Amino acid sequence: MSKEWVLKEYFEEDKKIDQNGYQRSSVLLTLIRDLQFCLNYPKRWKTISLSKEQLHELENVLPNFASLLLFCSGIDLVARVFNKITSENANGLANGKLFRDSAKQFFDFSEEESIFLWDLRCSVAHQYTILGKMQLIKHGSSRMLILENGIYKVYLTPALKRLDSAKEKLYKRITEQDEEIKIGYLDYLAKYGFIYSPTDLQI
Repeated sequence: MSKEWVLKEYFEEDKKIDQNGYQRSSVLLTLIRDLQFCLNYPKRWKTISLSKEQLHELENVLPNFASLLLFCSGIDLVARVFNKITSENANGLANGKLFRDSAKQFFDFSEEESIFLWDLRCSVAHQYTILGKMQLIKHGSSRMLILENGIYKVYLTPALKRLDSAKEKLYKRITEQDEEIKIGYLDYLAKYGFIYSPTDLQI
C-alpha cells in the first residue's frame, strides 16, 4: 500500500477514515490542537458560541501546567520522530540529550535554554510542580523565555508559534532526505505517528 498519504496527514490535514472505518489522527496535530485548546486559541474554540466576557473567563480557568506539559511533549515528540525512536530501540538512548537537541535544532532555543527546559519538563512531568528559579506568565512577550537576574520568565502564549515552527522544520528535514531515508520516515510515521479511534470520538 502506498504511503504517500502519510506526510500530508501527519503534518497538514488528518482525521481521515481508514479502510476499517476508524478515524486516523496525527499525534503531532492532536498535540497542537490540545495546546490551542489550553491557550484559548480562537480558531480552536470557534465551534462554541461564547461571548467576549465568557472567553475572558475561560482564559482565567484554563490549565497552565497542562500547556507546559504539552509544549515539552512537543519537543519530545519532534525528537522521537526525527530520530525514529520506538520502544524497541530506545534502550540506552539519553532522553535528556535527545530533548535538548530537539529544543535547539527545531525550536531555536539556546544550549542554556534547552537545559532549563529539560529540567522544567522533568519537574512538571514527574512532580507536577515548577522550578523555583522561574516565573510562569501567560501573556506579555513574543519570546517564550526571558532570563532576568538569574530567573527565567516563561511566557505561555508564544509556545504555540514555536511548536508550529518546529513542525515546519521537521517536515522540511524529512522531505529533503534522500528517497531511501525518506521512505524510512514514511514507514515510521505510518506505524507510530497516528491515533486510531471510532468516528464518534473526537480527539
